[in-house]
Amino acid sequence: MEPTGVMGAIHQIADKVSKLAYLNLLWIVFTLMGLFFFGLFPATIAMFTVLRKIVLNEEFKLFRLFWGTYKKEFFKGNLIGLVLVLINGITYTNFVFFREATGAIEVLLYPMGVMGILLLLMSLFVFPVYVHFDLQFLQIFKTSFIFMLLYPLSSLSVVVNSLIYFIIVYQLPVLVIFFSASIIGLIIMTSTNRAFKKNAEKIEEVKIA
Repeated sequence: MEPTGVMGAIHQIADKVSKLAYLNLLWIVFTLMGLFFFGLFPATIAMFTVLRKIVLNEEFKLFRLFWGTYKKEFFKGNLIGLVLVLINGITYTNFVFFREATGAIEVLLYPMGVMGILLLLMSLFVFPVYVHFDLQFLQIFKTSFIFMLLYPLSSLSVVVNSLIYFIIVYQLPVLVIFFSASIIGLIIMTSTNRAFKKNAEKIEEVKIA
């Protein structure tokens, strides 16, 4: 019999905190298992798959779900990661180029900066969209970009809450070991899931288009 009342609430909080710490450890270990770059994106997809279950309060076996997702999404996860690295890398390179440029071409610096910010925000939503919807490869990025534009409050929520977390971590750096990725992922997953629930029909229209 599970505890109720105050003890029940404390038990639920402790359970989620322990899951987040364990999840963060798995993310670090499996990222390193893939020599960082080849493990980073499959581990991140596996982490968001677990976080989605946590946000939706669904029952699951944490390690089994993480490991199963990591194996299943290893190649596709790395392909998604490669696209994200290329998109953001090219945009950043162009931004640096226009920042150093002189003359009429210099005016392109500001549009490039705006594009860079938008693509960076889109990147934050790629993984929640991927684990929440069954989409074709190109639709993952299209849906993420449109979602980021349609729901700016979700984007703002992710940025503000992430900044607050970074400030806390700066004061308590030991948290990096236990919650470096899982808390940021939870912030992103919570914000996006709230928007998914409120705008399910619109998201389905984007998916079909």
